[in-house]
Amino acid sequence: MEATKEKHVLFKHRNFLYLFLGKFISAVGDKVFTIALSVWIISSDSDDAKLHLGLLLAMNTIPIILFGPLAGTISDRFSKKTCMLVADTARFLILTTTYVLLTNDLLGITQMYFISCFLATFVPLFESAANSSVSHLVSTKDLPKAVATDASVNSLSVVIGASLGSIMVATIHFEGALIFNSITFLLSFIFISLIRTNLVFEKEHASYFKEIKAGFHYVFKNRALFMLMLTFGFVNLFTASIFILVPFLVQYEFNLPTAQWIGIYEATFAVGTAVTAIAFSFINAHTRIYMKMSLALGLFGMSYLLIGVTSQHLISILYFLMAGSALAVINTLAIGLFQQTVEDSMKGRFFAILGSIVLSVIPISYIVTGYISAFFSAATLFIAYGMTIVIISFILFIIPRIQDEIGN
Repeated sequence: MEATKEKHVLFKHRNFLYLFLGKFISAVGDKVFTIALSVWIISSDSDDAKLHLGLLLAMNTIPIILFGPLAGTISDRFSKKTCMLVADTARFLILTTTYVLLTNDLLGITQMYFISCFLATFVPLFESAANSSVSHLVSTKDLPKAVATDASVNSLSVVIGASLGSIMVATIHFEGALIFNSITFLLSFIFISLIRTNLVFEKEHASYFKEIKAGFHYVFKNRALFMLMLTFGFVNLFTASIFILVPFLVQYEFNLPTAQWIGIYEATFAVGTAVTAIAFSFINAHTRIYMKMSLALGLFGMSYLLIGVTSQHLISILYFLMAGSALAVINTLAIGLFQQTVEDSMKGRFFAILGSIVLSVIPISYIVTGYISAFFSAATLFIAYGMTIVIISFILFIIPRIQDEIGN
């Protein structure tokens, strides 16, 4: 056991471990909150519950798109550690205030729109600072492993969060989920504060506007970099819809207990992602990356197709597992390319712009899927989206390439 710990990147670099724990714990809280919010909306008396769910999820991404470039510039200019601490503090206070409003019967769907938007405003500040810190918390040799380990944060948190979410919705309800999520941000603050690596990179700064402009110029002038970002942004138009389609699939297609089976399907999807990402965290180098990403994207699309055509809710679990595994391959390899290729002085802005570009289609996906689900079944949409993803997978064979290997 000791030999295994020494080989894994989490146990070789303590500061990276603190970053991982901070991200993981707060992500678990976010997942619990999202499930509780979905059930709260669907269970409401509103005739437009489907549309409200799509709009609320969209409100979680719009601020990331709008403020991402500014947040990335801030994280490049100041201490990345301080940026993460500020973001955790702000989100803790917002959720605590939301709990007070709820317990005093002052919280409705309209108020949740504003709260969701305000809460998401601090996401790009934390994420751009955290993502651009990874390469500085580990050795160059361990970077591919660290990227894979970092990529497993979201999937692992979904596994735990989805399991906890279904239990908490049934026991401590939406109020308890709010408190739980606020506590996770407090714990994240503690772990981030333990990081001892200097994450301030001294350099002469231009104005904010010029540095934001320089970040966009860096991305757009590199055609291969931009095309890869654009491809995955387009894919997200269809993949992001899973967070709306799963509740609809559970309630309207299979007629299953809503909270429990939303948790089961999302946890299964995350298990596939987590197991694959963890397996990649033991691999030092990767070759023929674009071919592997294309094949994985094709498998992801086929998984969507199979979810749509099956009438057996238990068999669907296998397809969600396949989809999660395929997505982990795509994300891990792409982020590994970005971490190895992008200049250190640009990483904060790059990852913020990456988030903005990739996430810019998500509100559209949420709103459109929420709207057209009134005319087409969740199964039909899974089939249509899956076919489109399979077609997109071939694009990775023809776009310009940054490089085709990591760690060699």
